[in-house]
Amino acid sequence: MSKELKVEIDRAKWRSGGARGNKKYGETRMLNINTGRMCCLGHICNQSGVHEDKLSNVGTPESVNDTNVPDWMLAIPKDEDGVEHDHLELVNSPIVVRMIAINDHPAHNIGIIEDKLIELAKEVGIELSFKGVYDGEH
Repeated sequence: MSKELKVEIDRAKWRSGGARGNKKYGETRMLNINTGRMCCLGHICNQSGVHEDKLSNVGTPESVNDTNVPDWMLAIPKDEDGVEHDHLELVNSPIVVRMIAINDHPAHNIGIIEDKLIELAKEVGIELSFKGVYDGEH
């Protein structure tokens, strides 16, 4: 694994809470261009070198067209028998799927979401932290 990446999420620019979360902040995206807010994966990609224009209104890492997307975010698709199909486009890795589910969960307390994301980020060598004040409704 490469050296540990330190990622700091500014709560004022972070979009969490999913579709039933606070709608005034728009849909959860890597970067929602209407609100300027990013999901946790958008923050990680951006701080890994992916420019914001590549993240604009993109839902997940598998749809980002940039070589700076961290390798751990993408996986070779497998069929129901577990056979890899490396001729197909890459898909979101299992840890990305888990991070999306946590980031977008509409019922969790924001502190629980942060703690769970910090723990998952450690699994891929990321020191994740949060700063500032979150002004969303949870």
